[in-house]
Amino acid sequence: MKLTQMDREMLPAWVYSSENSFRCFQWLCKKADTMLKLNGQILCTVKNGIFSLLYCRREGDMEKRSGTEADWSLAGILNGATWELTDVSPILYRIMELPERMRFREKAQAEETVIRKANRLLLYHLEHRPELFRQFGRRIIPAINQREIEERAEVYFRHGTDPEDVRYIPAYHFGDGTGSFTMRVYLLYLQDERRLVYAVAKQWFRKFGADMYRQKIIYGCIRETLLARTKKKENQENRKEHEKKERNYI
Repeated sequence: MKLTQMDREMLPAWVYSSENSFRCFQWLCKKADTMLKLNGQILCTVKNGIFSLLYCRREGDMEKRSGTEADWSLAGILNGATWELTDVSPILYRIMELPERMRFREKAQAEETVIRKANRLLLYHLEHRPELFRQFGRRIIPAINQREIEERAEVYFRHGTDPEDVRYIPAYHFGDGTGSFTMRVYLLYLQDERRLVYAVAKQWFRKFGADMYRQKIIYGCIRETLLARTKKKENQENRKEHEKKERNYI
């Protein structure tokens, strides 16, 4: 199969980066459940919806023993709808003879992206959609410990923190009853990132929404206390400066 210029523009760069990568592409285009021998390795695929999980194993090991699942290692994931290749292992780089400079998305990076975007979404709703939290009723009203508020404000004051920077920031993470970033979740991310981010943020909101709003109120109290402390210091400094000028004038 020879790629036209239009084909090259539509397909990812990895497809035509080398002769072997193109051979893999042709093999992946086949619907038959076959294996591919290349560069001393054997590739096979396991279908999962629109995705194909690519597994590899040394050709010599295949000849010596029947093998078990442990003998196969995940070499990469292919999105059959976009031909995007992700989680490419060093072995697959060698099999396909891909250039070292070529980079692919990875599961660990995807998890960090979901966490960052989920936190951003939660913070937006916390700041701009307070009506969403009314469903939690009195559970969003915190027990205010004034002494603790003053002590925490004092810590910020000693560090010279701007009162406007004292805000509660949601800390979404996988776990704590919200599930782990499993392969299933990862594949959902690869299929529709925006939808997955919304789903995990919604799950977190349902479980921790009341606590989030309580923390927002508490941080607001700390901010107001710090602001009062900061203004008091500014007034004292202005008063001293004014008295100094008066003494110099006299």
